[in-house]
Amino acid sequence: MRVGEILVVGASLLGAVPSATGSERQDLRKLLPDAPADVARLAQRAIECRTWSTADVTDEASDARVESALAALRCGTLEADVDVVRRRHAESGSELRAIDAVRELGP
Repeated sequence: MRVGEILVVGASLLGAVPSATGSERQDLRKLLPDAPADVARLAQRAIECRTWSTADVTDEASDARVESALAALRCGTLEADVDVVRRRHAESGSELRAIDAVRELGP
């Protein structure tokens, strides 16, 4: 299984997180086919953060679910975590491009 496919599967784990759109799946396969594990995890997290941050909140229960998911995913620190991974891979142009693509996926 390629990294892009893993990200899509991970983004919809147990049905708790709505899956990525078709265009996101296609983009991930192109941008992250051989990305290191930490970059792949970051991309998955960025997709999940964006998905949850745009979820419809219709009542207190859905608000609590969204807030819980955002906290569990540490969406508030995503940007700083992208910076850490970017510094870790500073010598690799292809990995930096993948990380920059992750930044664009963020919430």
